[in-house]
Amino acid sequence: MIMKISRLMAASALTGLLCLGAGVAMAAADGMKHSAADFNKDGMVTEDELVIFVRMHFMTMDKNNDHMVESREWNEDWFLDQ
Repeated sequence: MIMKISRLMAASALTGLLCLGAGVAMAAADGMKHSAADFNKDGMVTEDELVIFVRMHFMTMDKNNDHMVESREWNEDWFLDQ
C-alpha cells in the first residue's frame, strides 16, 4: 500500500513538473506575466505560490478527477488551444 501511494505521489510530482515546464513555455509564447502565480502580489513568487499555481492548472486538466492527466485530457486542455 505504501509503495502504491509513493508511486502515485512520484507520478503526480512528475506530472506537475511537466505541466510547469509546458506552462512556462506557453506563458512565454502568450505573454503570461510573473504576477499570474504571485497570489499575494508582493512582486515575488514563492515556492508555495508556484506549487499552488501548478496544482490549480493540474486540477483543471484532470477532468475525471482521478489525480492523473491522461493523454486525451492533456491534448484536449493543454495543446488544442494553440
